[in-house]
Amino acid sequence: MLKRILLASCFSLINISAQAEPISPLGLFTEQCLSFAPKLTALFDVNNSIEIQAQQLEQTLIGLHNLNDRISYYRSLSLSLPQQEGLLQCQLHIADEMADVLNSNGLQQFIANGRNNRNRDINKLAQRWLQLTQLKFDQTQKSQLHTSQATTKQNLNNQDLSLTFNNPQCRIENSNNKAQAFDQNIALYLLKQTNADCRRQVWLAFQARAVVKNKQPIENIINLRQQHAKQTGFANFAIQQLSMQQLNTPELVQQFLDSQTHKLTTTPWDIGQDIKALSHPKFKLNQHQLLNSSQQLLNNFGLSFEQVTNHTLRVYLDQRLLGNISLFDSNKIRMAKLKQTVVGVQFGQIALSLPKQFKHGRQIEQYSDALAQAIVSLARGGHYYLNNSLGDTQDSSHIAELWLSQYINYQLQQEYQLPNNPRLAYIQAYQQQLNVFRAKVALNVYQNLPDYILEAAFRQSFSGTWPMPQAYRYSYNAIAFDGPLFYQALWQQALADLLFQHSQQCHDALRFFTLLIVNEQQDSLTTQLQQLLGGNITPASLIRRITHAQHKYPITCPVNHINERYSSSK
Repeated sequence: MLKRILLASCFSLINISAQAEPISPLGLFTEQCLSFAPKLTALFDVNNSIEIQAQQLEQTLIGLHNLNDRISYYRSLSLSLPQQEGLLQCQLHIADEMADVLNSNGLQQFIANGRNNRNRDINKLAQRWLQLTQLKFDQTQKSQLHTSQATTKQNLNNQDLSLTFNNPQCRIENSNNKAQAFDQNIALYLLKQTNADCRRQVWLAFQARAVVKNKQPIENIINLRQQHAKQTGFANFAIQQLSMQQLNTPELVQQFLDSQTHKLTTTPWDIGQDIKALSHPKFKLNQHQLLNSSQQLLNNFGLSFEQVTNHTLRVYLDQRLLGNISLFDSNKIRMAKLKQTVVGVQFGQIALSLPKQFKHGRQIEQYSDALAQAIVSLARGGHYYLNNSLGDTQDSSHIAELWLSQYINYQLQQEYQLPNNPRLAYIQAYQQQLNVFRAKVALNVYQNLPDYILEAAFRQSFSGTWPMPQAYRYSYNAIAFDGPLFYQALWQQALADLLFQHSQQCHDALRFFTLLIVNEQQDSLTTQLQQLLGGNITPASLIRRITHAQHKYPITCPVNHINERYSSSK
């Protein structure tokens, strides 16, 4: 461990000032980005061992990974049009560099050799690169896909719309207030309108607002993806994409979605009316209180925090330096990863934006999410960037941070005895069913099944009917972007819920943190779940366990073979 600390100390740890932008000015960053050109020619020398090839690959591409993280950070900010253009050029340049890597014969050979290597770190790295190569389209397909996706998003986000009422009874004062975004006007209208039929008409019209404009671009996206799937030997895009996931068939995804389907007594157009009658308790907690409490509860995992400046926390795990968290005052809660921790290569850097005062339960949940994401990024114990930043599959990549978020949120709720929030719980139940229905639509679309069979799926989740199956696929962005993987957020949250219940009832949170997050042994997710949950781990068995846990059936704790951290971490 001391050797790793000394090796990592050879790399600079950049302190981020809370009084300035957390990275270099965007113009300078764009110049650096556009001039970045990794040297790929000597990366995969067959005379070198697979271990040396892996090290060379990491050293050559760590800069590319870091630039990509910075791009993601900048994209989340409000930028001028010239800044957006510069950042877009940077993004395209990095995408081209990554395409060169993915298309190289040397990488294909590295993947083939690495997948059979006994070294878990290298084996996992090869699996991660395989994931990325399986996702790539050729240049023409990629250009067409991105163009159609951008058009779809623009049409759905178009705010240059207005509400027009044929029925005078459906008009209410200020319903056409142009000072607000159109989707905010819709929400306000549904809150104020007491006539249920008027609310229904407006909601249906809003869902159908982009049917005509988005028909062609979305059909283009679907056709491109189906064509790509068939070129790679799959019957359709759903089967292709799911073959690489934890839930690896459309049948398993459908089984999971069915298990999560619970009919609500409300309709989507009545949700605003329903929540008005529910309490929304508020409280006051300041940022300093929450940060202090969070640091104390994370001490249970061996994490410690050093106050470097008023706005900078340095984070350690069992005396091993992980990196910095820089704090920024903001009305919005947001976590930005500026550098991913890679053991022996670089320390992590996190920008965490928080309000000075926390006043309701949703803010505590958002804070728990952001802090969990930061800690997971810093605490990963692998020696390669992709091993620390990607999951074994796309539908398992966020399970660890979702588990930790639940842990943090629960502990804070208990410590401050925060009141239950019926309105928040009601909204979350509604959003859950809306996402279940949308996931069914996405799965249906990419299996080339007719839309009309989904009318029953809508009725299974909501009261009322949505008799416009032709509008289903055009009413939200996920069809164009997530596609058949839209279910993955639901799946990961459900699995994280199961893990949290186990860690609570089995009093084993430290072991969960060590195995699930740090994972110095680089175990696969299946191995992690076997150790944490016990028994045979298959997708079907996990669906059954999740369903049982949601019905509050008793949980059986596995025999604890590991009562302390891996000896290698000491």
